[in-house]
Amino acid sequence: MSDGYLEIRRKLVEQSRQGNRKAQHKLYQLYSGAMFNTSYRMMGNREEAEDMLQESFSEAFIKLDWFRRLDY
Repeated sequence: MSDGYLEIRRKLVEQSRQGNRKAQHKLYQLYSGAMFNTSYRMMGNREEAEDMLQESFSEAFIKLDWFRRLDY
């Protein structure tokens, strides 16, 4: 991945830590597709996969300050 690509995501995470809803939405847009696919494979059911996806993002945003900050 390019440095610019990683820097954009780092900024989105930092903005999300500060409660920026637009940054959180952008992170959701970037990662929800792949996360839904994984959830669907795990659950085998669309409704349960959607619930898992929403719960995962909600939990991630609540605990965002607890995540280890990585230096890429």
